[in-house]
Amino acid sequence: MAQLSALGAAAALGAAGGLVYDLLRVLRRRRPGLTHAADGLFALLCLLGALWVLTQVGGGEPQLYMLLGAGAGMALYLLLAAPAMRPLWEFWADVAGELGRLLRSRLTEATAFLLDYCNRRWPRETAGADTDFLDAEFAL
Repeated sequence: MAQLSALGAAAALGAAGGLVYDLLRVLRRRRPGLTHAADGLFALLCLLGALWVLTQVGGGEPQLYMLLGAGAGMALYLLLAAPAMRPLWEFWADVAGELGRLLRSRLTEATAFLLDYCNRRWPRETAGADTDFLDAEFAL
């Protein structure tokens, strides 16, 4: 019975690995420059998950059936659940991208407002100077 529960935990870990792979797939599609970083993160998470299953769930004894169970869990996720979940991940990636664009535009506007305010509040007191607040030198 302990072996069956260990196999179930390994299969659940494999399904979680498939979920992480599926989430990182959206990132790799949208930002091809992050492919290596996403793959490195996935490999690190798989390594940590495999070590956890082999040491904690397996009682410190590496069992081949646990690694096979993790592979089977990942394969089942990628075959059965991933096609249904992919549009959901794409939707949330679009939402996150739009939120990032909105925040970036608002931050740009706030920065421009702050710089304009600082230039009006603390003008440079030199004759004929065309410099603004950013060009001022501050002495301590």
